[in-house]
Amino acid sequence: MYPALQRILYLFLLVSFFSVSCTGSDGQGITSALALVFGNTAGSSSQPPSDPHKPWPKFLGVFGKLTFASSASVDPEGNIIATGFTEGDLGGQPMLGKLDSYIIKYDEEGKRLWTRHLGGGPKDYSKGSTYGLAIKSDKDGNVLSTGMTVVEVLDGQNKIGYQDAYLSKYDKDGNKKWTRMIGGGSNTDFHQGTSAGRGVSSDQFGNIYVIGTTNAGTFFGEKNTAEHNGLFIVKYDPDGNQIWARAPRNTGPDNIESIGGDLTIDPNGEIYFVGAAQGGFDDQVQIGIEDALLIKYDSDGNKLWVRLLGVPDQISVANDIAIDPDRNIYIVGITSGDLDGQTPIGTTDTFIVKYDKDGNKLWTRLIGNPDYSGFFMAETQGFGIAVDLNGNSYIAGTISAVKIPFTNSINNAFSAKFDTDGNLVWSNLKYMEDATKCEVHAQDVALGLNDSFFVVGYTSCLLSIIDPVNGINSLFISQETLGTGVK
Repeated sequence: MYPALQRILYLFLLVSFFSVSCTGSDGQGITSALALVFGNTAGSSSQPPSDPHKPWPKFLGVFGKLTFASSASVDPEGNIIATGFTEGDLGGQPMLGKLDSYIIKYDEEGKRLWTRHLGGGPKDYSKGSTYGLAIKSDKDGNVLSTGMTVVEVLDGQNKIGYQDAYLSKYDKDGNKKWTRMIGGGSNTDFHQGTSAGRGVSSDQFGNIYVIGTTNAGTFFGEKNTAEHNGLFIVKYDPDGNQIWARAPRNTGPDNIESIGGDLTIDPNGEIYFVGAAQGGFDDQVQIGIEDALLIKYDSDGNKLWVRLLGVPDQISVANDIAIDPDRNIYIVGITSGDLDGQTPIGTTDTFIVKYDKDGNKLWTRLIGNPDYSGFFMAETQGFGIAVDLNGNSYIAGTISAVKIPFTNSINNAFSAKFDTDGNLVWSNLKYMEDATKCEVHAQDVALGLNDSFFVVGYTSCLLSIIDPVNGINSLFISQETLGTGVK
């Protein structure tokens, strides 16, 4: 397995073995500055950077415990919901296992409405860990969450493989409706029974779709004879009854494996999801070492088309996807090469690509940051994307090797806005001011209702390189305005 695939599939298991400390306050510590830090890219804004402003941030963590944010969504009333995982009693909720998934909900003004934990098992990482990886609100304000767990019995549901994906549904007030386990293969072998839910969405009828990755030898009746990681997608009705499941595998001789990222549903009920593949996929020939993947299904689970995006001898991965009212498709991810002829800027750059509903590529953009020293490699990693009614796209992620005055941070969060033609409108950098070895990581972005959007991620501050356990780690939610990226 290539390192990039290992990082995506197993990242959330590995981080739980690090000992870090956290703070338990709702405070205002991140500053936001409009800064064109992405180099000479196509469509860069000509507007000068503005002075730093204080955004609308909220922080939540537990002293001495890890809290990590993964995904966010806005419900029909404009409330923001987020998920991740924690080692502590977040929001006063008691721990259920060693590491719990959580869901937290704030209103548009930043008032915390409720927090919920999902987990179980002993106080041991190997048997008591549950990770929230993706979240979405449906049309009625119900909350849908997916992730992965090693807990033997989660919310009354028995685990199937060694590690299972899960799907949980809550009403808008945080009352749990049901949980489903998604898995297969061996329940004793990590290499043949590991599944993870990576994206969740719903259609206009309340049906729910989950995408993820599994290495199970048998998954919903389909054989994985090569025992490689592969995609899965499952459809449920609003009551949690499975309608269909698909585990698409490339049967070509050069196929190695594929992974799932996130998904979205258009008004016609057609499904679009992203990820990455090695060795090509279906009729799409391999381009690089690892290629970004875009697949479209109809509502009955029939595959309509596949697109690969990559650079020879390089790695490209698609992380998130969104659609506009005209059913155009926008994907965001990372690449290490000159994708579609775009000049690379750093060691790893973020890409944004727009397709029409039939999979025809409309434009590609790269954003990144040049290396500022021979020691630090510049990596710009786009994790989240959202699109407004006018086709403007908003992305968020993490950028490294940016030299910022008054801080020693290496990793900082960024957000950016592109218009419907792919022109950069503005970019926004977030960092911890007057702190030592503090990092800010953005994991997702979601559009609000009143000319606003939310960036969600986590902070990590190592107060001493020699003594790294004395630090700060917490989730953050920052509300910002669509026009400038600052509120």
